[in-house]
Amino acid sequence: MNGNISLCKKNSQFKPTYQYIEYHFEPSELIHHAPDDQSLTLAKTHNGPIIIGLVLAFSVSFALSTKKTAYVLRSVFGIPISYQSVLNYIMVAVFPVILQSEP
Repeated sequence: MNGNISLCKKNSQFKPTYQYIEYHFEPSELIHHAPDDQSLTLAKTHNGPIIIGLVLAFSVSFALSTKKTAYVLRSVFGIPISYQSVLNYIMVAVFPVILQSEP
């Protein structure tokens, strides 16, 4: 084999492609709605504050989805928790912050 093998590449392989999306609304038309279900409280939970802290740490610090957070807690720590419970804990923790940020 010859060591002077040249690779021929087309210039079209290196051209960037862009997607242009035109939105037909104004930012002022976007309305922020707070969650309607205000009945969620931490008093009704079956898990202790340590598990709730783990849920919030994994979902916020590591930016995991609710299903991935439940999977990590189940597989690593052996905590039987559903993704809906994870979502409820996050909503309970975030709901007071949403209320304070509304005008």
